Amino acid sequence: MTSDNRCQLFGKSERPAVCLAFRAQEDTCGRSSQEALQLITKLERATALAVKHEKRIMPLLYSLKSSSA
Repeated sequence: MTSDNRCQLFGKSERPAVCLAFRAQEDTCGRSSQEALQLITKLERATALAVKHEKRIMPLLYSLKSSSA
């Protein structure tokens, strides 16, 4: 994000496809810029926790799978 809360990747080739497909809706973006930032912060925290959890769990699952083979 830029200092004025704009996407730094907008219009660039490295912008992820998910961004291109995203369509703002009230349930994800709220009714104001402030609410949008609050919602996206919550989403980022939730997904960061999921990724952190996956990084701990996946090696364990792979080791269990390979030991049972």
